[in-house]
Amino acid sequence: MRKWFGTRPAESITSAEVEAALQRAKREHGWNASSGVERETEDNSRVRYLRPEEERKLREAIRSNTAWLEHEPELTLALSTGLRRRSMYRDLVWENIDLEARVATVPRPKNGEPVHVPPNTDAVKALMIFRLRGTGREGSCPARRGSR
Repeated sequence: MRKWFGTRPAESITSAEVEAALQRAKREHGWNASSGVERETEDNSRVRYLRPEEERKLREAIRSNTAWLEHEPELTLALSTGLRRRSMYRDLVWENIDLEARVATVPRPKNGEPVHVPPNTDAVKALMIFRLRGTGREGSCPARRGSR
């Protein structure tokens, strides 16, 4: 960078100047996008919480339609655990839930590393509703209806 910009203060260098310098160096040295650069895997997960007003409106919408009402425990589980839809409906099975120890394990989430979720009281209540709705047999997904 010093070779390109000398002793100029960093705040005086524009992004366009940096881009132009990189393009020149790329041409001069025959660089490509991966030349000699090892990149670390990025953790692109994000944490997002609903504001209380957003959650209230969502619950009101679910409660206002009888066809949606039975899905409120699913919303509770999602909001209480932060689990993705796939993890709730496919990966979270009864054999990976220990209600006594209060831990739910998702063995194969999107990022590949097992996730251990400590369900809070609301999540446990939602799980109990799922258990009452289904057969409660091992291997079935808690959030699924019936005995699938």
